[in-house]
Amino acid sequence: MSTTLTLTPFPGGYDWQGVATSTLADPTYRWRKNGELVATTKCNVMMFHLDSGEDMEISVFDDDTVPDESFPSRDRFQWLHADGADYYEISEYVDSAWVVTAVIRDIGQWIFAWQTRVLEDCVGHQFRIRSMGMYADGSYKTFTSYMIRRPDHPQYTPVIDADTGVLSFV
Repeated sequence: MSTTLTLTPFPGGYDWQGVATSTLADPTYRWRKNGELVATTKCNVMMFHLDSGEDMEISVFDDDTVPDESFPSRDRFQWLHADGADYYEISEYVDSAWVVTAVIRDIGQWIFAWQTRVLEDCVGHQFRIRSMGMYADGSYKTFTSYMIRRPDHPQYTPVIDADTGVLSFV
């Protein structure tokens, strides 16, 4: 049992299509993005989005293999519906001030989720979620995390020496 993965970018380079093949007769694919399980499916095609400045590591398994430890570049927060809330205001603590980064409307669901921007490595981050609305209590739920993620890929510039023809990366 082995899988192969072909990744093809769409124009612009932010959206990708992954196509997996397996040596198993009837495989179940376990798709992972940056180490996190995103789908368990019989489908061998998966679409992925990559934000500007974000690195992406895609893996797919056709068995219960547990991959290496995950080090995603974003945090994902979840919270339960608050009585009386019309929407939720999400703020990030930046330069000694709370800055609103997102507003999520409450349209009747019980569980909410929000994913941060790509966070800086080896830095503590604070976020808070506040229930807002005419009958909401306006209370905050604060999240603090210290980001440890896969290091960014090194940025190199290829340089060809005009005299020797040697290609170097600096």
